[in-house]
Amino acid sequence: MFGLHDLFVKVEAEDEVELTRCVVQEIRSIEGIADTRTLIGAEI
Repeated sequence: MFGLHDLFVKVEAEDEVELTRCVVQEIRSIEGIADTRTLIGAEI
């Protein structure tokens, strides 16, 4: 590991519920994923 993050993934979701579902059920279930950090952005 060369830095704090190994991979950045951009996910677009309709709302925070859908984003949470995607992170928990799809991304965290991938073998080898040890930890995730979610940063939420918004268009203003």
